[in-house]
Amino acid sequence: RIADPMVTVVHNDPVELGRCAAELALERLAGYNGPPRMVRLDAPLLLRESHRMVHR
Repeated sequence: RIADPMVTVVHNDPVELGRCAAELALERLAGYNGPPRMVRLDAPLLLRESHRMVHR
């Protein structure tokens, strides 16, 4: 354990990020000259001990 309490994080898949980045770069190298595109990937929130409900 590195942090206490365990920190809530957004989990991303580095392999999927790299695959998408490489695909977009290869398209540019192949001559794609269109506008920049936005790629959205799933990134689940991993709730750990550092989150809590705020009661007002």
